[in-house]
Amino acid sequence: MMEYRKLEEKDFPSLSRLQRAYKVSVHESLPKSDQLDRLKAAMKKGSIEFYGAFDQEKLVGICSLCRAFSTFRYECIGVLEDLYVLTDYRGKGVAKELIDEVYRDSHLSTLSVTCSEESLPLFRSFGFRYDLGVNYLRID
Repeated sequence: MMEYRKLEEKDFPSLSRLQRAYKVSVHESLPKSDQLDRLKAAMKKGSIEFYGAFDQEKLVGICSLCRAFSTFRYECIGVLEDLYVLTDYRGKGVAKELIDEVYRDSHLSTLSVTCSEESLPLFRSFGFRYDLGVNYLRID
């Protein structure tokens, strides 16, 4: 049974492995050690949160969340990035459950996504809709 939860400092080695796999999949440079150190510091400070999908103890999916204050809604909103699921776990609902966990746990009414053109159909299938410019929003 899959477990979905916010990542903790102890999860950072597994997160680093999935971050590298994610960067390879989107044809970006691998993070250098100083960049991973900055990421770890940002997580510790609360500037970025990561959520994970676990199969037993194995981290198989990740999604990041950054919070911001919106003067459009006059409340905090969340910006999702870095959605990545290992190939063997794709097509099984892991990404959808991961996004649902972020939404439930964050207590935010609005989530915005930054994603590639190729990912648009995926996020639309999760209930995101196109509003204002290039943002994909979900408002419940």
